[in-house]
Amino acid sequence: MSKGAEVDFSAIPFHGMNLNGGIGYDYARITEPGALLAYPPPGSPIQQVAPLTANAAADYTHPLTPSMSWDAHLDWSYTAHRYSAANTIYPVLPRVVPAYFLINSKFSILRGPGEYSVYVRNMGGIHPNLSDELSNAAEDPGRPRWTEGPPAEYGIEAHYTF
Repeated sequence: MSKGAEVDFSAIPFHGMNLNGGIGYDYARITEPGALLAYPPPGSPIQQVAPLTANAAADYTHPLTPSMSWDAHLDWSYTAHRYSAANTIYPVLPRVVPAYFLINSKFSILRGPGEYSVYVRNMGGIHPNLSDELSNAAEDPGRPRWTEGPPAEYGIEAHYTF
């Protein structure tokens, strides 16, 4: 069973500024035990489903000349804690996967069909657990396996539209 709600917004508070955001809530629970095993028991949270997610973004574009402008972008996203029994020998006691947030930024010069940017992704350099993975062999106690998000990334890029 999964019940939830989501609210999104978009606003242009003044010329050149765009704001977007949203928040989502999901109450996801097991309603019936499995046919062979009674674990996880009814009422347990569904694995890998975060009960709360949120995001926000801001873009500001300002003209420099009639054919050139600059754009600044900042976005933030949050994923609340969730549970996983993928790497535990006690499925009735699932592991808590910690919450995380990501911040990204980008500054661009727009000139005709070209866009020239510098960016930073995952500004905090955090290593979020995106998904627990089952080990092909065995897991050492205290050393879980998971898919990790990419580290902080800095770069420059150019795009040309034709």
